[in-house]
Amino acid sequence: MPELRVPLDIYNVAQYYACLGMLSIYDLLHPEAELFSCFELEDGSPDAQFVVTGEASLELQDIVDCLRTAQVKSRDDAPVINSKGLPDKFIFPVELSIANGTVMLDWWLDEFWAEKSFLKLWGGPSKAFQMLETYIAEVPRELPGNPLDHFVPVKPGAGTSVFGFDWRTARDPLKQGYSLNEVGEAAKVYPITELLCAIGLTNYRPARQQNKETRERTLSYRVWRDAVPLLVTYAAAICPISGLRSKSFCAPIVSKNQGAFRVGNVREEDQAYRAYAR
Repeated sequence: MPELRVPLDIYNVAQYYACLGMLSIYDLLHPEAELFSCFELEDGSPDAQFVVTGEASLELQDIVDCLRTAQVKSRDDAPVINSKGLPDKFIFPVELSIANGTVMLDWWLDEFWAEKSFLKLWGGPSKAFQMLETYIAEVPRELPGNPLDHFVPVKPGAGTSVFGFDWRTARDPLKQGYSLNEVGEAAKVYPITELLCAIGLTNYRPARQQNKETRERTLSYRVWRDAVPLLVTYAAAICPISGLRSKSFCAPIVSKNQGAFRVGNVREEDQAYRAYAR
């Protein structure tokens, strides 16, 4: 049976949801195939592998081709209103045409498309539609090794936005002591990870928690360690299932700058924070 293995950092929220985005694309490519998936990891280590098996072609190049040829359309008819009572063009839902199917990207909105959800982390004048177009334009033709590690440099002041789930792009100039713009150093954007994460969040939205005393908001996700069919993964990603080995992770949503937020340090549930590569 064909098998796909994708290395990932299990403490990187964007890479986790990017793997689930891959699974969603394979389901669109092979709707008749039964796909099984699991995560292989060692306790305490960020290094993990996402494993997919099934009676179908499971080539990473197929994922890259689908992303490179994807098309986006802003749903300007959505009833999203800003504080001034006007249509909020910055967070309109987006239709993504990919792999002979359509995926509605709207996880940054509530279920009524009326207000922002807790997953809308980016700030400023960036539009979801334009961000996705930018990422698609940066997808290479050939498979760049591990697609989750593929990045492109961003010129200082270019203003390319990210969704806020990838710790590799969540650099805080106050903590680092200097601004990339000031020293002329290029930032990095991981377009394939951003795209796949956006797709993964559509079908696998994380659970939300909030500390009543500190008001800290967190999101949580689970990795399952036994191979299960696609339909089971929708539940396995957010809640424990009897008889299924799994591990739960959570991360705070912290302020970044200028109204933007990011996902903070990931921790295993009920364990101390892991100050890992931040």
